[in-house]
Amino acid sequence: MEIAIVDDMELERLHMERLVRSWGQAEGEEVGITLFDSGEAFLEESRPSRFSIVLLDLFMKGINGMETARELRRRGYSGQLVFVTGSDAYAIRGYEVDAANYLLKPVNAASLEQALRHCLTRLGKDRAAITVTSNRSAISIPLQKILWIESQRNALIFHTDGGAIKSYMTIESLSRMLEGYGQFLCCCKGILVNMDRIASVGEEDFVMDSNEHVPIRKRGAGQIKRDYLHYLFSQGQSG
Repeated sequence: MEIAIVDDMELERLHMERLVRSWGQAEGEEVGITLFDSGEAFLEESRPSRFSIVLLDLFMKGINGMETARELRRRGYSGQLVFVTGSDAYAIRGYEVDAANYLLKPVNAASLEQALRHCLTRLGKDRAAITVTSNRSAISIPLQKILWIESQRNALIFHTDGGAIKSYMTIESLSRMLEGYGQFLCCCKGILVNMDRIASVGEEDFVMDSNEHVPIRKRGAGQIKRDYLHYLFSQGQSG
């Protein structure tokens, strides 16, 4: 596993490097660590996708951590971002770039371990997939590629990054496949939305990160939105 540490303070970089190395040894994880002294230096990295996790200082000279994160996501980086900051006042903004967690300075071993464990959980979820039959062929669909799933008569339509996939199966069969994965929420009759792919919440719908809209049923809309917010906070705080 490759981890990048981006911080303009040398002492902070070296401190986090020691903590990450100690964590890797304790967990039996083979960890490669690369240090960057600015957002610019990291963005000049020829292949940032090689890093599974990026520990990113929010307040740096030049391009700050949030701007660096936005540019990474714009370029298609799908790894785990962990913000490091001297104040938790900006933690909520991490959801703008799907940050896995944030660490308050001075970073200690316990909080770093919790954040890295959460990253590993998310990385495992990113690799999770289900196999469905479509046009008489078995197709593996990574869960993180699914935007929402829609029931149409005796079939399910999987709306994914690569387009719609139709499979003749029941919602009950799908529910068994998705046991243990809590990111899917029933937001309307016959529709399951992937909460990991929601960009914002509207009055009557969820706006996905693909810019598509998924309806929220009117009855119980408040509870559906609360369930989504509860999921967001549980993801940000779990380890």
